[in-house]
Formats: sequence, C-alpha cells, structure tokens
Amino acid sequence: MATRPTKTKPTTALKAVASVVATAPVADADVSTGATTPKPESGPMLKKKDFIDRAVAKSGIKKKDARPAIEAALAVLAEALIAGEEPNLPPLGKMRVTRDKDVSGGKMLVVRLRINDDKPKVSGSTPLAEDDADS
Repeated sequence: MATRPTKTKPTTALKAVASVVATAPVADADVSTGATTPKPESGPMLKKKDFIDRAVAKSGIKKKDARPAIEAALAVLAEALIAGEEPNLPPLGKMRVTRDKDVSGGKMLVVRLRINDDKPKVSGSTPLAEDDADS
C-alpha cells in the first residue's frame, strides 16, 4: 500500500535559515539524449555577515539601519519557502521548493532558482509610428 506524503508544519524562519545545508553538485540529465550536463563546482559560502556588508556597500546606508531590514527580509523569504509559496523577486529570480525534508535541528529545502537575464525585453527596434514635426 502506497503511503501519502505528509505535509509538515512550518518551523520558525530562523531555524529554517540556520538549517540550510549545502549539497554536492549534481548532474542534469537531458531527457531527449540521455546525456548529462555537469554542474559547476560550488564557490565559497557567503556568510550572513559578508552578505550584509556587501548590501551596505552597495546601498550606502548605515550598517545598523540595514542589518534589521536584511534579517527581516531573509526571515520572510524563509517563511515563504517553508509555506510552499513561490517567491518571484527580481533581480534575484523566481524560486520554488522542489523537495523538503525534516532533519535534526530544522528542515532541509531543495530550492530551484530561475534567474532571468539582465537584458531588457524590447518589443521592436523601430517605432510603430513616426514623429510628426508639424504638431
């Protein structure tokens, strides 16, 4: 008899943020050809302190003002992912949880992130109507 997957209750956002676990790179399989594309090696981990420092440098606001706002934003993001929402936050991108698992001390989420390119979408290079200089 097959068992039905159980829904888990959301934990606090801080537990979710603290329980993020880095996983080893996995290869994507191309369904049409069966070939695999290796994932690039993961870079160094970005710690919260460094993240806040970069945001402060980029925004120009004081660190004591930025820290609570950034921590609140991260908590809201974690709560949304745990609740099963799909945050769409440009320029970061669109996120959705593909798998979740209860682990000791919190929850592990596997998140898929789609990042759009930076190029603005232009419908056409020529205008539809010409400017009328007589007006």
